[in-house]
Amino acid sequence: VLLFHLLYLGRHPYAGRYAGTDDMPIERAIGEYRFAYGPDRWANGMERPPGAIALETMGPEAGRMFEGAFGRLGAGEGRPDPQSWVRVLAVLSSGLRPCPAVGSHHYPVTVGTCPWCVTEAQTGAHLFGRRPPGLAESVTDLSDILRAAVAGPGPAPPLPSRGPVGERRGRLTRLRRDAAASAARATARAEWEELLARWRREASGDGFEERRRYLVSCSVELADLPNRRSQGLLALEAGREASQFRRHLDRFRIAGANITGIGPGRASMLASYGIETAADISRKAIADVPGFNRMLTLELVRWRRGKEASFRFNANEPVDRRDIEAMDVLVAARRRELLSELREGPASLRSVSAQIRVVRERLMPLLEEAWTALERASGPA
Repeated sequence: VLLFHLLYLGRHPYAGRYAGTDDMPIERAIGEYRFAYGPDRWANGMERPPGAIALETMGPEAGRMFEGAFGRLGAGEGRPDPQSWVRVLAVLSSGLRPCPAVGSHHYPVTVGTCPWCVTEAQTGAHLFGRRPPGLAESVTDLSDILRAAVAGPGPAPPLPSRGPVGERRGRLTRLRRDAAASAARATARAEWEELLARWRREASGDGFEERRRYLVSCSVELADLPNRRSQGLLALEAGREASQFRRHLDRFRIAGANITGIGPGRASMLASYGIETAADISRKAIADVPGFNRMLTLELVRWRRGKEASFRFNANEPVDRRDIEAMDVLVAARRRELLSELREGPASLRSVSAQIRVVRERLMPLLEEAWTALERASGPA
């Protein structure tokens, strides 16, 4: 159980979602081998809690060991011994790879994508005590990048007409009444209008200018990040009472508390759904946890309110450093994103420009052909 806690972010192996309508406390789930992460969990009417990683995340051998520890197989053949765990965990540890996106994330080589990034995206929590990354990253010659004279696609060449399309429509609309000729004219006009729309969409140069404006906005935002951080510090200062209130409630853990109807099993179930302290308790959060009826919810809410009553705001206490660190993590992450965009800016502009020129070369002959066909179908004025 302790190994499972360590590898699966504090989750309990038997705390999961039960598909039945009756109550499924952890004690009963243990007795009935309802391992919430095993391959037979569906047959047992169980599913792992939201935001929990899959059993196979730690590799097939570790998964089989946990199945042997918590499933029916272990009851007959015996649970894995300590020497087996030492061997499997040593292999797991030596085979970890760093996440390319977040330096504090490491995961097994057998997993295709970083499971911790997925969990953070689902839960909004930052894992493994991530510290604010250093602000040493910089763009070499950033000013040169911002001033880079990237050649655009140039002005669009004139379209194959003797004048603006709108000026010629008066003559083109004076069509012969012959039904076959009218159908040919409609087809020719439709082809011309379709190609003209493609030209405006893909060859006009708007895409290049849009990308250039985006890079300029990135440079402006990058320069403004120190001001954004200052504004964040002011917001934290204004929210000191709310932050103190949250930390006050966070000190009271549900596990071990004297709450009617909440024993170790139900406390573990709540923890598997991210409800560990008084700060986590709300009617909405508890509603997602299986087996918690109205009476248990009322007991938890009543216990939280009792802890709320003991809160006293300390006006002399400064902003908590952890709140500042959390804000700095977000600012530093945004800084990295902006720097990456600006580093790649000139190359992306060249790519967009080249693509526009290729489209122009490809579409111009088609436009000339379509215009000729339209004039031929229209006949004399």
